[in-house]
Amino acid sequence: MDATTTLKENVSTPSWADLFFGIITNPINTLKELDAIYETAPVYTLTQQAFNVVFLTAFLLGMARFNPEEAFLSLFEILSVITNEMVIWVVSASLLSLLSTILSNARPTRWKKALVLTGWSFTPILFFAPLMCFKNALGAWVLPIATIPTWWTLFLLFSSYKIALDVRASKLLVVALIVPPLLFLVYMFWTGLSLMVLLSEIISAFQN
Repeated sequence: MDATTTLKENVSTPSWADLFFGIITNPINTLKELDAIYETAPVYTLTQQAFNVVFLTAFLLGMARFNPEEAFLSLFEILSVITNEMVIWVVSASLLSLLSTILSNARPTRWKKALVLTGWSFTPILFFAPLMCFKNALGAWVLPIATIPTWWTLFLLFSSYKIALDVRASKLLVVALIVPPLLFLVYMFWTGLSLMVLLSEIISAFQN
């Protein structure tokens, strides 16, 4: 056992409840704390805590759409919501880790560290489920109020990127405006190319 492993075992990691309360009440400092303690705290514990956040938010969001009269479809929707949010989490962390290698003057960020920081950014989604319980009472106000957790989550994601990469907010904002459209174009290109290849194979099969 090396000195780094021993040090990590001796460092006390903030509890899940403390981090959750910190993200809600003082998000920037809490993200900075996670960024600082990552090098000394047990990585598995921090990653597990982040996973619990993402899974819990996705599960509650799916349960908010549960309909007892369509139990099977509702269970399928819950699984779909959990899968989608997990994919978004992994993509967000992967993009953060990628940007740390291609942006000039950006601080290197390992993938597991990116998972921790971006995972806690999903915390505001927990408030979707309670809002859905009051959708009838809120009436037309439910839609604008329901966007608050989304904007809150985007703000936390942006903050986690800025803290991890240690770059100017203006530089990161430019990247945020450019990279998503580029990724979308790349996705559409390869999707379209795959469909064209598949279609040509089907046409060739029928011609033969």
